[in-house]
Amino acid sequence: MRCKVNTISINRYRLAAVVAICLVAVSTPASATMLFLNRTSWQAATIGSTILDFEGLPDPSLLFTQYSQPPGLTLLGVTFTSPSTPPDNPADLYAIDPGFDPIYDWGSGAILDAQFGFPTQIMATLPASITSLGFELLSPGAINPPDFLISLSSGESFLVSTGAQPLRTFVGLTSSVPIAWVMVTPQLSGSDAALDNFAFGTAAVPEPATGAVVGLALVFLICVHRRLILSKTY
Repeated sequence: MRCKVNTISINRYRLAAVVAICLVAVSTPASATMLFLNRTSWQAATIGSTILDFEGLPDPSLLFTQYSQPPGLTLLGVTFTSPSTPPDNPADLYAIDPGFDPIYDWGSGAILDAQFGFPTQIMATLPASITSLGFELLSPGAINPPDFLISLSSGESFLVSTGAQPLRTFVGLTSSVPIAWVMVTPQLSGSDAALDNFAFGTAAVPEPATGAVVGLALVFLICVHRRLILSKTY
């Protein structure tokens, strides 16, 4: 025997299903970036990272190599430039051996350094589909350790404090969307922007919280569907 379908109940279930879908959409932002200040934690959240350490780039006789801009320096698909634009030209970009001057000796070998810009910046343009990156921040010649503004292609930014030489400050980032570029800018006038041990790879996904919400939403929708079938049958 079939009974009359309760239209009000069905509409309530349909409304609940729509709410569940909306909750999933809200819980999965267009861009969710996590900041790491510990290399070990960042590595645990990253799959298959590649490291650029800038070793072997400085000229053996000069102990530095300057890179014209454009095109800047490209290593394994990552292009480093200094996009600062004072009246004459962008900041100077160098790979510098620590033997050139003690201010460039941070205990990690050769470094990438930008000088004489306003402001002095380093931008790294990444290969397609990179969702995780990490690097060490340095500030050769700074009067005091500056804060650095870390800007991403997604429009997000983070302010990171650094330490005095020889302390290298690690910064790691993972994103739910590909990172096209990252730019570092010291917030103290006259400070160099410098990087070392630049690493990039893929963020481990999905994030546990998002995966759990999606799973619960799917279970809920299945239950709603079965309830609707039963309501029509009995």
